[in-house]
Amino acid sequence: DGKVDDTDKAYPEAASTLNIYNGYIYKTVTTTGNGGLIGSFHNPIINIHGGVITGGESKSGGGNIFCNGRLNITGGTIIGGKASTLGGNIRVNGPMTISGGEIIGGYAGNNGGNIYSPKDVTITGGTIKDGETKNYQGGNLYVSGGTFTLTGGTITGGKAPSVGGGIYVTKTCSAVISGNPVVDGNARGNLYLARTAPTTFGQMTEGAKVGVLYADTWHSATVTHTPTADVANYIF
Repeated sequence: DGKVDDTDKAYPEAASTLNIYNGYIYKTVTTTGNGGLIGSFHNPIINIHGGVITGGESKSGGGNIFCNGRLNITGGTIIGGKASTLGGNIRVNGPMTISGGEIIGGYAGNNGGNIYSPKDVTITGGTIKDGETKNYQGGNLYVSGGTFTLTGGTITGGKAPSVGGGIYVTKTCSAVISGNPVVDGNARGNLYLARTAPTTFGQMTEGAKVGVLYADTWHSATVTHTPTADVANYIF
């Protein structure tokens, strides 16, 4: 429990683990480097289980959080971060998993209004909403490498002036979609799959709703959902 305010910033050490269970971390001034509130540059593990992280602003990337290692989010609220370049709320350079919590209202100058990642991203739950980019793609989430795995959670309310207001997956990333995620209500494309990005649609379950926008009409995808024709009930 407790608070971290304008006078403090968390810098996890190399090979360390930072666990956040509760409390309130906030800031009202702008930092010049990555990570307005939490900046980790030496491959730590950050686990966010609860609490509120809000108001961080960076002239680089990761308005609230910059993580150069592994980031796991199971709960809590990360809200209102701003970054001049990448990842309004979060910029992560290592594997990321989201199974709960809320990531809300991030704003980025370039890509990834809420989240920017060039590595593996796995989402099984939680809510990511109302992210926005000023110039490019990925209002809520921008993934540019590794594998993007989506099996649950809700991603909505994202805005981007180009494409992928919800999620933008680049051609250097593969995507695996299954389970019961909801990706809907985002401007200029809910889930945008760039040219040649390998995509697999696995078994979808009741409640799933994913709007997909392809870079090309000939974009090929592997469908393992059975019966195959029923995948249209979940993917639109």
